Amino acid sequence: MEDHDRTTKEAKTTTIEAVSQPLEGAEKEGNIVSSIIAKTWSRIVGVVNLPFKTAAEAMMKTLRRLGLNPMERAMIDESVVDKYVPVMRNAVFFTAIATPGVILNPGAYLAILTAIFAVTGIAWFTISLEKVKEKFMEFGIELTADMLEAFLTTLFLLAVSCGFSILSPQIANIIELSNQAGVDLAPLLEKVQSVGTSALGSVSANLASIYVVARIVSKTVKSVFKFDANDTLLTGTSDAARRFYEKALSKLHEAADILKEEHSLQAANLQIAIGLHSYYQYLREMKLEIPEGLEKNIEELVSDAGMSQKDIDLKVIPILKEILAQYEGFISTEKTDPTRSEYKFTTHALDALEKAYGKDKDPDQGRADSTIALALGTTAEFLEVFRDELASTVDTQP
Repeated sequence: MEDHDRTTKEAKTTTIEAVSQPLEGAEKEGNIVSSIIAKTWSRIVGVVNLPFKTAAEAMMKTLRRLGLNPMERAMIDESVVDKYVPVMRNAVFFTAIATPGVILNPGAYLAILTAIFAVTGIAWFTISLEKVKEKFMEFGIELTADMLEAFLTTLFLLAVSCGFSILSPQIANIIELSNQAGVDLAPLLEKVQSVGTSALGSVSANLASIYVVARIVSKTVKSVFKFDANDTLLTGTSDAARRFYEKALSKLHEAADILKEEHSLQAANLQIAIGLHSYYQYLREMKLEIPEGLEKNIEELVSDAGMSQKDIDLKVIPILKEILAQYEGFISTEKTDPTRSEYKFTTHALDALEKAYGKDKDPDQGRADSTIALALGTTAEFLEVFRDELASTVDTQP
């Protein structure tokens, strides 16, 4: 009986393997075919994009010679690949398919193309991404790519139409000279004209032109809405919050700079209090979580600038560590990240200063002020870099 069961199991296993092997083979073959198609398509796109990439790189040639840093060079490389090349390629392609219809019916298209060209041209040279937040930069690049494609396609179509109008008399002269030389171009021209004036040819040309004009209008409308959305995001923050943000940055930097110079103990205490109070006001205005130590001690720090060095430092050090801890979750976990290195260095310096007060002799004011200055400067830098991330942690508790 056991032998029978074992034989049955082995037969089932053999059957499953026999069925699964062809399936696995088919899957592998499918993956190979997909890979070949993907690679072939990538090569075709690369060949098509090559002249446009060459043109884009030629336009960036002078800019690249001006000593770009690695970050700036990477930004230009990304713009060439992700924006300039596809935009120029699309503009040329859609100009080519729209040209026959525009030439056959210039009056029907030139008016709308001229109007669109005026709008997109003014918008393109006016629009600026200077005030686009870094977290929305991809959205901003998409916005300008839409506007640029609409502008270039319209420009190319107008240029082709104008060129055709200017060259028409010259083409007539060439035909006449050819006839005089015994070369009859009439049959060829008649054939071309018959294609253009035939019902199928005329409808096809007009449909292609209508599609391209509709695409231009769509790109322009999308750009307008995207720009308005960006403007909404910029104006969505209240003026008061913006003022408190700028004030907090300014006062934190100012306090850090003053602590690095010659000053009295009371002046140092006052600058520390002013910097932390400005930061406190910003957090309160934005309804962000306020570190417990800052909430409890801010009034005392502001009102009593005559505290001893030890008393104020032992109050301020825990507050600064709490503040820096607000940003720990936003910092990259990569060991080589400079922001993480700065965070660790600053917190270690604060820990060392705090421990120094537990020894027989307190640290001198120069060391204490330099450490506090380092922490205030780091806070200002983190606030500037992680402003959006911090704003996303709005305290919704009543």
